[in-house]
Order: sequence, then C-alpha cells, then structure tokens
Amino acid sequence: MQVDTYAIGNAQEYFLGSTFDVPTYLTIAANGDNNTITMGATTKGQEITTQKAVWKDNTQSIIDYNKVTASETRETVINSENFGVDIWGQATVNVNDATTMNTKSAAFLIKSADSTVNLDADVTVNAATDVNAQAEKELNGTENGVVYQIIDNEDAAAKGISFPEGYAGPVFSDAEYSEAEGWMSEANKSERTNTSVLNIADKDLQGNIYNGSGYYGAANKLTVNIEDGASVTGAISATTIKHTTDGGKTQNTSIKEADYNQIGHVMNTPYYNGGNDVVVNVEKGGTWVADGTSIITKLTIADGATVTYGSAKDANGKAIKLEAGKTYENITVSDQPDETPAYTGLAQAEDGTWYYYLEGEIAYGISGLAQNEYGWWYVSDGQVDFNCNGLVNSAYGWWYVVKGQIDFAYTGLAQNAYGWGYVENGQVDFAYTGTVTWYGTDYNVKSGQVMFGSIRF
Repeated sequence: MQVDTYAIGNAQEYFLGSTFDVPTYLTIAANGDNNTITMGATTKGQEITTQKAVWKDNTQSIIDYNKVTASETRETVINSENFGVDIWGQATVNVNDATTMNTKSAAFLIKSADSTVNLDADVTVNAATDVNAQAEKELNGTENGVVYQIIDNEDAAAKGISFPEGYAGPVFSDAEYSEAEGWMSEANKSERTNTSVLNIADKDLQGNIYNGSGYYGAANKLTVNIEDGASVTGAISATTIKHTTDGGKTQNTSIKEADYNQIGHVMNTPYYNGGNDVVVNVEKGGTWVADGTSIITKLTIADGATVTYGSAKDANGKAIKLEAGKTYENITVSDQPDETPAYTGLAQAEDGTWYYYLEGEIAYGISGLAQNEYGWWYVSDGQVDFNCNGLVNSAYGWWYVVKGQIDFAYTGLAQNAYGWGYVENGQVDFAYTGTVTWYGTDYNVKSGQVMFGSIRF
C-alpha cells in the first residue's frame, strides 16, 4: 500500500497487519493535543475496534468508530523513501509487536512538538541509509544512522508565510526558510520548551538518537528511557545541525516551496546549546552500548543496568567512571578509550567540594600540600582542609597555612605541635640564626627554631 497520511486534530490512526510503501512519510502528526498513532500486527479472525475523536459543545471525547475483522495473521512493515513518522503537533506513537520500519532517513522526526514514542520489545528499526547518514557516520564515528531526530520546525521559522482571505490556512508560495552557513551554534532565546519522551523496550535497537533543537525555535527537552530487557546501541546526544541532502557537500541555507523536499533532512554533530537537554535513564535490566560521542545532560544508571563505553568525562573535562546505581550530570560519553592520562591534581566536584584526584579517582588516603592555578593548598585525606591554620610539613619543607592555603606573604613566627619557627615568605627558614623581633619582643632563633629552653622544633 502506498500512502502518506496526516494525523490532525486529535486523530486516532492505526497501521495494522499491512505493508506500507511510502515516498515521504507514513504519517505526519500536526495540530491537536492528543493524536495517537499505532502500528502493530493482526491475527486472522481478530476483531479490531477503531476509534475517533468527536467534538461536542467544545468538548472532545474518544468513541468507538468501527469494527473490522483481520483476514490474516501478519506483521506491519513500513518502507519509506524518506522518514517514518513526522511529528510537529502533539502525538503519541506506539510501535507494537514485531513491526518493522525501513526508512532511508530518520524513522522518527520530531519538530518543536510534545511527543511520546513507545517502541515494543520485538520492533525492528532499520533507519537512515541515505547519503546524509553515510557522511554523518563517518563524521561522528558511529556504526549506524539516526533512528530518532529532533529539530526545530522549519515552517514556523520560515519568512513570508501569508494568510490570504478565503484560505483555510497559511500559504507558503512566497515563504522561505533560511539558515546561516555552517553548523548552528547560537541558541534560540525562547523560554518556551517542548517535551519529548522515547520509551524503549526494543531488545536490539541499533541507531542514534539526536536532539538538534533550540536554534531557530523553542528547544525540546528529550528523555530516553531504556527499559528492562531493552538494548540500545548508538549515540544519544545533544547536537548541532545543518540542512543538507548530499552528505554535507552543499548546505541548504535557503529552502523555498519548490525545494520543500529538503525540509527535515539534516546532518548532526555532538553539541550542547544550553537548551537541547538529553536525559537518559537506563533502568534495571536495560543496556546501553555507547557509539560515537554522546553529550548528555543527565544520565541515571539503575542498579542492575549496564552501560558499555570507552570513556566518560564531566563538565570540567575530568575523566569519570560510570557505575550502576549512580546519576551523572553534564557529561560526555564516548565509545573510544581516553588516550590522555587520567587526571591527577586538585579539582572541584559538582557539590562544590575540592578534592585531590590521583589518576581520576579521589585520593582519600593522601594528605599534604598540592597546587592548582589558585595557589598551594593543604589536603587532608584527599580533601582540601579550609580549616587548617598553622605550619604544615611537606616534601618541600614547612609552610605557613591560613584557611587551607599557603600564605607566601607572611613573615614572622608561627607555632605547631613541635614548637615555634621563623617563617619568611610563607616558609620556615631553617638557614636563619639570629634575633627576630615579633610584636615588640626579641626572640632568639637558631636554625629557624625559636629557642625556648630545651624545646626543639
């Protein structure tokens, strides 16, 4: 069956037990706040009840519409020369049973809309095999194409749309969508956001999930839930985009009505613009195998979940280890091992605490002095001790510390458990022998130590 359909105004659409060969989309969800699209199998003799939305007195209700009997047992197959489902009005999409989606571009294209997509356990998605997908895989180092793509709605961003008298809707004959040359980087300032949710029960979903929104429209906040028994292999990332239909050789910076087939066709590369959030929840029994690079706003790995990856870094570029039972914010995950040595030195954790790290891990067993760009600090059991005041020993000598930091401007006397010493420019001067006047009193100093009878420093 060859068909392109629209789900408009809270439509209820069913694609059951059939093969659909489509040139552009299986369906486009536009307008409304309760469009529902369902794909699934039929069993011979099965009685299927379809529904429709009815409006009365400005109130909507969903009622049974018709009953049909399936003539055979059959799975649904979607073959598209472009996309699977395009959502630019609210919609819930249920892909059930062993439905197969074969699309040359992204299977799901979301444009500035609230949406929920549910993928059943036995679904097969073979997405993104076109020239853009091939170039993008090489660019980003991924094995597969895009399963799920979020971008801004080009129609909403186009200039020159008219609303002539006598027309039921907008006219695009003089409209033009345009974008600057190169990858987008400037985020849209709109405070409005859309929410997209992708629930994955699929046992073997292979492909990338990209959020390239928030540049010329309101950003979408994407949540990806990898459920018990599900497995996802691919990148899950915030991205920047550019429109192209030839693998990036030519950027489509201007799209008019005659070039409308260029709409929706983009390439991605990982980038966070401050609004295109990506939240990933790997639930107990779920598996994510990272591919390429993923920029993630929040990653939660439940106890019993599995994340396979090469390396991960926090927002400061510090290498981190991903573990079950933990949540991480503002991280980058890669399928490649980190070739740079694991970080050793002082760094501030997300809770504001300063720690000393040894090869990427907090060195709880280390105490002493450590340096960063702000100075030298006293570390106690791996944590900077801002309550430390007085003389501290190190491999480089004894130093005068105030509120955890060496005070290189201090010259005078200072005390510790061993006695009093003479400090010059923050360091005990063991080479000094003589008299030191301190607060109006003369003290006899020998080899840096104040001589009080038999007390030795």
